[in-house]
Amino acid sequence: VRTNPAAQATPAAPATPKIGRFAHTISIRNGANAQPKAGEKAAPAVASAETPEKLGETPFDQSTLSYQWYRFINLLPREQTAMAARMKNMRPKIMDNYEIEVPLENAQVEEYMKALQPGLTSFLRQNLKNGRVSLRFRILEADEQPRVFSRQERFTAMLQKSPALVELQKLFQLELA
Repeated sequence: VRTNPAAQATPAAPATPKIGRFAHTISIRNGANAQPKAGEKAAPAVASAETPEKLGETPFDQSTLSYQWYRFINLLPREQTAMAARMKNMRPKIMDNYEIEVPLENAQVEEYMKALQPGLTSFLRQNLKNGRVSLRFRILEADEQPRVFSRQERFTAMLQKSPALVELQKLFQLELA
């Protein structure tokens, strides 16, 4: 019986999980202990090593909040593309005592956001340098959700928002085809 000496010399290495885009995510295709590849960006941390007291209470404005909100969205893993698209349409507002109110479309989106809340809160606290930041989700009422679908509905909504557009429509005799 002949044996292959090369096969005997190299013991079978344990299967290493494939590396995902982000260290804190678990993918169906990747293992739980996956580490990011060289050159890949890391995802926002779920838990902060900094305590709220150490982060301070730096004031911030709406534009800074929006900027950090979009930074977080851009760091979400590929598996959360749908949630990232929803978050891009959300308009968080600063309320009293650095509480951030996030209006949501429905209860299902609220469940998804609650799953992201610890990581998002930590990210915002660190990047806004304010340990008092907290998130509050509010489901929008039906009358608060202006949904415009057809071209005619969109055009009518634009006409209502901008009276100057009515003048342009009349001046150039514009119509939707």
